[in-house]
Amino acid sequence: AELVMVANFTSAKDHSTVITGISRMLDQGADVRITFVGDGPLREKAELVVPTRFRDKFCFLGKRSDVDLIIRGCSIGILLNSPGHAEGMSNSVMEYMAAGMPVVCTAAGGNKELVENRETGYLVEHSSVTGLVEALTSLINDPVGFASMGKAAKLKIEKNYSMEVMVQSYLRHYRALLA
Repeated sequence: AELVMVANFTSAKDHSTVITGISRMLDQGADVRITFVGDGPLREKAELVVPTRFRDKFCFLGKRSDVDLIIRGCSIGILLNSPGHAEGMSNSVMEYMAAGMPVVCTAAGGNKELVENRETGYLVEHSSVTGLVEALTSLINDPVGFASMGKAAKLKIEKNYSMEVMVQSYLRHYRALLA
């Protein structure tokens, strides 16, 4: 499976849990590869944590302008936040879902609104290597469920977060303010 995490390497994002989880899966014989897109002060540290024997399974691309193309070449999107950190509506999560990918992300902030656990992806607790591994393994081992989650994710974005839907929502709010 081709996995992707689009996130800057800062203390707010939990690349460490992802690297540990993917390494555990590789130790167990899983056929996975992960691409990290993003840069930041903790990138070098993250790269050094990758076990030498698995370096070919981890790709660090840095900052890129072709993120949409990279995402479309992957099958599962990941976004883990560090404990104490959450964000609103994550662009990365929305981009994964719009591309028809199931998502595995931290059960925090706007992720809980975007991702419906076991329907459009999986929500995992902060720093939970076990939760991450279980979610990814479930997706990889269930091709029918995997495809269903990807379709549901894409539909949710189209139905609730398309440009037209968002514009209409803003117009309703503005009209209500003027009334």
